[in-house]
Amino acid sequence: MAFTRVARLEHVWPGEMRPVEVNGLRLVVVNAGGTIAAFTDRCAHLGVPLSQGRLEGDVLTCSAHRWQYDAATGLGVNPAAACLASWPVRIEDGHILVDCPLPDETSAAGENATAAPSREVGPIIAASPSGRAVVAAIQDLNPGARLEDKGSYIRVSAPSPCVLTAEAIEARLGRPFRLPQDLEGIMPSFQGFLELTHERAEWSASRPS
Repeated sequence: MAFTRVARLEHVWPGEMRPVEVNGLRLVVVNAGGTIAAFTDRCAHLGVPLSQGRLEGDVLTCSAHRWQYDAATGLGVNPAAACLASWPVRIEDGHILVDCPLPDETSAAGENATAAPSREVGPIIAASPSGRAVVAAIQDLNPGARLEDKGSYIRVSAPSPCVLTAEAIEARLGRPFRLPQDLEGIMPSFQGFLELTHERAEWSASRPS
């Protein structure tokens, strides 16, 4: 575990939320009636920062298209099929601590311009039911993929290129999965260059031509 202090408990009152950054990852910490939770600061719909929305009771509402989530669990309220990338939280000596990937385990989207062609590629995926279906689909399509299950997230490392299709995810998940928005909601970071369409995702070690 890599728990990092992000805020003092007294600074996040019940009914409040606070954006923070941990190891280069933008999070939102919420206090839903005394229950502290931390999520990647991205709505599962279009990636709008949730910290720009509002917290009312135990419902977190995105400011853009009013998608709503249970502020304690990250599970979708409207639509129910949505899910936020959540991270383990603990309280210690009056501080809120969050477990996130360490700096060498994460590279933010769009910041991979120096990736060497020989390096492995792949996403870090939140360990939600949808996330585990995505990881299983990656294994189905990329036999050389390796997994590091960190509990709250799964790091995928695969030879370039690493491919993923909506069809493979849906076969594992048993329900529709929309690319790119559903993937973006559970993928806080990745290694390599990423190409996304409505049918597939591909991570590669070199910039697409």
